[in-house]
Amino acid sequence: DRAESLVQAIAISFWRDQGLTDLGVVAAQAGDYDRAETLARGNSNPEGQSHALTDMMTVAVRAGDRDGARRLIRSAEVSARAITDSDRQVETLTDLAGAAARADERGSARRLIDLVEGLAHAMTDQDRQAQALAGLVAVAARTDDRAEGLVRAIADPYWQAQALALLVSAYVDQVPPHGDRKRGIVRRLLAESLSAAPWQVSLSPLARLSPSAVLALADEFEATALRQRMLIGR
Repeated sequence: DRAESLVQAIAISFWRDQGLTDLGVVAAQAGDYDRAETLARGNSNPEGQSHALTDMMTVAVRAGDRDGARRLIRSAEVSARAITDSDRQVETLTDLAGAAARADERGSARRLIDLVEGLAHAMTDQDRQAQALAGLVAVAARTDDRAEGLVRAIADPYWQAQALALLVSAYVDQVPPHGDRKRGIVRRLLAESLSAAPWQVSLSPLARLSPSAVLALADEFEATALRQRMLIGR
């Protein structure tokens, strides 16, 4: 149609791809997933296609069309698998898994987590592997109990500490006000994170789980700063 013709005439690929994505979202809102997928495939690279299809999947979920959402997730996965850069491929698939988890498409999210975990373990560079697994932890925390296992699989202490903090943050969001078992797990993981890395890494989940502890830290810093100023003034 005319709108697509105008978008296709845009010379700059970034804006052309954005225009095609916007048209695809409109098509998805109308329930025309064939057209939505066709427009997404017009993106100039597989990564852009996957992200566009992920946006359209979110539209389908909001409309209550679970079948359409699963179809778009599968299409986005196909595009992501075509990405030749392994780091970008893992990142894009992780983003897709996260979007599926947030949309409560747990089956799709678990399948994608399995795929990304396998790709991560196949990496020979330990630092890249650690980063890939750390990025997957928060997604896994939304879907099943494997998240902690992913953290334990990270050999690098820095990235394991980062992953622990991500896991604690994800779990804090799930803890009911008077939860018992999950709250105990969160406290155990938070204590481990605090002992494994500088406390700043765990500041966000600590503030949400125990604001009084953060206030106590602030009081201690203030007292320390006052003592230092007094020593300097002598």
